[in-house]
Amino acid sequence: MTRRFTWLPLSLIVVGGPALADTRDPAAADALFREARALLKQKNFDAACPKLAESLRLDPAPGTLFNLAECEEGRGRVASAHERWQRLVDTLTSAGKLTDDRLPIARQRLAALEKKLPKLTIRLKKAAPPGTVVVRDGVELRAAGLDVALPVDPGEHVIVARAPSHKDAEARVSLVVGESRSIEVAPGAAIAAAPAPASSSAPAQVEPAASAAEPPPSPPSAHPSRTTGYAVAGVGALGLVGAGITGLMLSSKQGTVDDHCDKGGRVCDQQGLDAASSGKSLLKVNTALWAVGLVGVGVGTYLILRRGPSGEARTALGVHAAPGAATLSVKGALP
Repeated sequence: MTRRFTWLPLSLIVVGGPALADTRDPAAADALFREARALLKQKNFDAACPKLAESLRLDPAPGTLFNLAECEEGRGRVASAHERWQRLVDTLTSAGKLTDDRLPIARQRLAALEKKLPKLTIRLKKAAPPGTVVVRDGVELRAAGLDVALPVDPGEHVIVARAPSHKDAEARVSLVVGESRSIEVAPGAAIAAAPAPASSSAPAQVEPAASAAEPPPSPPSAHPSRTTGYAVAGVGALGLVGAGITGLMLSSKQGTVDDHCDKGGRVCDQQGLDAASSGKSLLKVNTALWAVGLVGVGVGTYLILRRGPSGEARTALGVHAAPGAATLSVKGALP
């Protein structure tokens, strides 16, 4: 079976970017789902839940979400199960599946879990310095997440408060099903600045008086603009060499496309398609190298040949590369 493609003409302006990876894999998701179901029958919730979560990521489906909610509930993670059931209700409702048999079950489970949810409120102490950050179980809680009773799973939770120039302070709190607790946190003590080195008690040494004779003038150094010019021209020369090499590679790819595609370049076999794909990538690199090479050699030559009468030229070289484009810039004040 053949596929169609279009060969893009050479242009000095290249626009492009990496394609977003497709995270869906229904076959893998189905295999993980079946393994998890077998583990659920054995009441092995700790092994089944991660497989169901991965299956849901690879191929979101209400059936997988239903089983994951049951699994989280089975291993006692009340808050996680509550979130899964709520998501299932929202998914079925937004899809218009109001007659789905799973919808009333999910609503019943939600109502039952609501009374069992442990909730933890975290507050900052008044002495907490500006810029304090609170992290609960590895997740940062911003201002909107503080002073609010948030649902958590039963068990121990680690809260860390940190601030610039302060030591981290850690607190641990354990909750059981249906329990609500509140805790105040603040960073630790300020970190003392390193002491300044002690001054020597020895008397200062007096430098001998300078000789009246003026030292001979130092030989003149290379003009800054010429030094920058050599650097810019060198970058440009490397760009031109790279452009020539990639140009030869492009010619080779084009020959393969001509041999394995029809005259219109619309229908090709697999080898022709591979050459066309490689040619598109090389085209972007070749275009960028030509741009850097030509600009670099031109600007570098100008800076090398230019001589300032007395003032010093201040120049700065910048080279920026990105997928599908490259730029070279020279900034300076010319006398």
